Amino acid sequence: MFMRGNLVNLAASILGKSRPEDLSTLNDAERRMLSRNLKGLQIHVVHRGESGSKKRFKVHLLLNYLTSDCGLEYRSCLFNPF
Repeated sequence: MFMRGNLVNLAASILGKSRPEDLSTLNDAERRMLSRNLKGLQIHVVHRGESGSKKRFKVHLLLNYLTSDCGLEYRSCLFNPF
């Protein structure tokens, strides 16, 4: 059972890390362990600037690369901001 709080602090406590900064260097075994422990967890994100904006996400798996390294390709006919 998980409690309310910061997801980064929760991940650090699952792995037995003393500081959240230690999560920046996870080896593959730690990433798999964290992924197994967080799988199925529902995350509620509340943005303070937007009233009534509560988004919910469910953890499926953790990837071994940064999200800034992946990208999405849009076809111009499907994505037109104007």
